[in-house]
Amino acid sequence: MKGKHGCYIKQLILLLIYLMSFNVGCLQNSTSVNESPNQENLRINIFNDDYVAISAISEFNKSSKIKITPTMIDIKSQNDIGNYKTQMTTEILAGQGPDIIYDFPESFPSLWKIMNSGAFYDLNKIIDNDKEFNFSEYNKEVLECGVINGKRYFIPIYFKIPVIWSANSILKKNKLMINDNGWSWDDFKELCIKYANKQNGYGNKYLIGNSFDFEAIIKNCWTDYINYPEKKVNFESEEFVKLLNNYKSIYQYILPDSKLKAPDIFFEFLKNDSLALVNGDNSIAYLWICSSWVNRVLNADMSCFLYPGKGNINEINAQVTKFAVINNNCKNKKEAFGFIKLLLSEKYQNNETGTKWAPVNIKAYTSIQNQYSGDSANNKQTANFLVNENTPYLSVALSDNTINKLNLYYKNIGQCSYVDTNILNIINQEVEAFLVGKHNAPQTAKIINDKVQLYMNE
Repeated sequence: MKGKHGCYIKQLILLLIYLMSFNVGCLQNSTSVNESPNQENLRINIFNDDYVAISAISEFNKSSKIKITPTMIDIKSQNDIGNYKTQMTTEILAGQGPDIIYDFPESFPSLWKIMNSGAFYDLNKIIDNDKEFNFSEYNKEVLECGVINGKRYFIPIYFKIPVIWSANSILKKNKLMINDNGWSWDDFKELCIKYANKQNGYGNKYLIGNSFDFEAIIKNCWTDYINYPEKKVNFESEEFVKLLNNYKSIYQYILPDSKLKAPDIFFEFLKNDSLALVNGDNSIAYLWICSSWVNRVLNADMSCFLYPGKGNINEINAQVTKFAVINNNCKNKKEAFGFIKLLLSEKYQNNETGTKWAPVNIKAYTSIQNQYSGDSANNKQTANFLVNENTPYLSVALSDNTINKLNLYYKNIGQCSYVDTNILNIINQEVEAFLVGKHNAPQTAKIINDKVQLYMNE
């Protein structure tokens, strides 16, 4: 499975955005956030490159009697990540840890179990008495993700919708017709077979690439098989067995991440007609970079599609990428929620982090769309890719067609999920065994079902 490689690839692409003068936000970096230690201060862990959170803390501290004292987290290795995860989980379950938790779901081996432990405060107790908080300002379906049995344990700050994209010219050349309103993984398998037949076997050609694997697929249909509130799983089902078999059929047609080399990554394969589809998400800045390349280098337009699924355009799945929580032992919960509201504001959602993922604030999302679809998004030197031997390509604003699709996706989210890392590890381990022939699909489904159910019952 892909581990951290997929995140690295996307971060590499998004770093290109900051190489030009295009202004994607209204924040100024600030490091003047440290206050004198005080037992009444609010504690929070902040990654040292999270300039948005640092700026928000600085603004909060200027107007609040209760100050935020951040602990800056510097991650330099996989070992640092492991230590951070262990320390955070141990402290929180022991009734300690920061007052405000602003983090990624994958920072916790079992976010779901921590929520069930009572370590997080029910935010509805504050929201119900907060006349300023207006649910209509945010994507409602995403915001509901943190609610279990009527208690709102966390609030999503950013999220993503998985998408697949390509160049119209590549789709036309390979006669790949995709209708993402209701297409299934059966349809995707048939697309693979059709593409393979046209190529007379694959060789060095691949249908799809860029961190596309079973992990990406299962994350997109997480709630079909895992019911957190009822502690039930549904892996031992005909639908999941079919999903396993479909994945095994398309596995050989996936471009391995190990073949992607900076700075060209998957762009080189597209240019050489060795790749037809690219895995991605609805990050507007990411798609702007990719669309500009498609336009300048391939002289074509981009087409975006939802992942295959069992439903239609009204059942789009989203995934939480970053969330905020108040520790149940926090003494200043009202002030802590005031900071969370600041993170949810249009000002702080319309920023460089909002270019990595989609913000839950509707106005911020619209503003970011306008930045990458208007005239100001044209003719920016975004990277060192060349149209030919001497000419760097310049950016092109996202087309109306792409913007309209992204709007449709944003407005038609049917559900939003967060992934429990321990459960994901069980699935990944058994799928790897399945791919090398240790078990067949029904056996694999039963093993996963039994292991995950046992884990949830612990």
